[in-house]
Amino acid sequence: MKHLECLVEYKELSLEDLKDKPKDLKYVEKLIQEAVDCAVDINQYFLEKLDTVSFRNEIVHSYDVNIYLLWSKRSVKMVVEVYKKYLETVIKLNELSN
Repeated sequence: MKHLECLVEYKELSLEDLKDKPKDLKYVEKLIQEAVDCAVDINQYFLEKLDTVSFRNEIVHSYDVNIYLLWSKRSVKMVVEVYKKYLETVIKLNELSN
């Protein structure tokens, strides 16, 4: 959540918009990377806990090889919204698995 809060000031910009501000670009990319790393860790936890092939396939096959090309034009606000929805889903899934 702290990463998302830090991204608020950049929410109307895309990574493409930040290309002329290398420090800001790297800062935003790093925050997004760490948020994604956290999501991967959470996914791994659920995969181990639930141990279902369909859940694993849904996660693994949703990643795109050209992810940077796709996301570089999207606003940081969109990234934050997607991540918020992801976290809400993880919370619901955790509640269901308990």
